[in-house]
Amino acid sequence: MMRNALLSLAVLLFAIPVASAQTVYRWVDDEGEIHYTDDKKSIPADKLKAAEVTKGVEIGIAPSNTKTPAATAAAQADDDAAEKARLVEEREWRSRFKEKHARIERLEKAILMDRKILQDPGSAGLPVGRVDRRGMVQPLPEVEAVKKRLESEEKDLLKAREDLNDLDREAASKAIPLEWRR
Repeated sequence: MMRNALLSLAVLLFAIPVASAQTVYRWVDDEGEIHYTDDKKSIPADKLKAAEVTKGVEIGIAPSNTKTPAATAAAQADDDAAEKARLVEEREWRSRFKEKHARIERLEKAILMDRKILQDPGSAGLPVGRVDRRGMVQPLPEVEAVKKRLESEEKDLLKAREDLNDLDREAASKAIPLEWRR
């Protein structure tokens, strides 16, 4: 039994140098992928001169289709550029939505204030009106200006809401994430 184990060990020890002595060729294709082969005829003719002879030790460490450092760096640069472009796009969309929401908020506040003024002009420091000879209260030009401004603000608010809806439809058609639209 011990003899069989020693014999197996001896065969194994002699087989290792034979296996590692096999010639392995390493070559890189046009996309930067590394290839290994033990058949020199399988290497493309234009890559044959650049093929390196290795012992094949790195095959056990790296997969056969890994990219060269230059290809990896180029891929990383592409990824970085894509991420930067995505961040710029996100910032632009968020800014556009923020601007639309801010405009709507400003108009809503202005409308609320003008409605309060028209309900109680005295609270805004405006006289209620002027009594004419017939005893009728005539509105003052300041109150009339607030009414006109209120009408204009209400129209602007409708337009601002339409603009926001249009922007939201545009964003949806371009598959812009909802969190960018807040």
